[in-house]
Amino acid sequence: MTTSTLDQRVTALERRLTTPTYYKLDEVATIAGVTTRTVYTWINKRGLREVVIDGVKRIKNSDLEEFMTAHTV
Repeated sequence: MTTSTLDQRVTALERRLTTPTYYKLDEVATIAGVTTRTVYTWINKRGLREVVIDGVKRIKNSDLEEFMTAHTV
């Protein structure tokens, strides 16, 4: 393996590790063990941040973790 190939692989791995993951709302519901309707309530009434990527509402993994930590029962 050449040094440039190794450098390219390291760069690609670093990019994957630092790129945030975004979940669709149904994925958030599955992760949290709630319905998709509850996720919409969290967004509209409890302040869970959402982003729209290519017309699809998504939740950033770090935002979900922060929300779940702040709202545990």
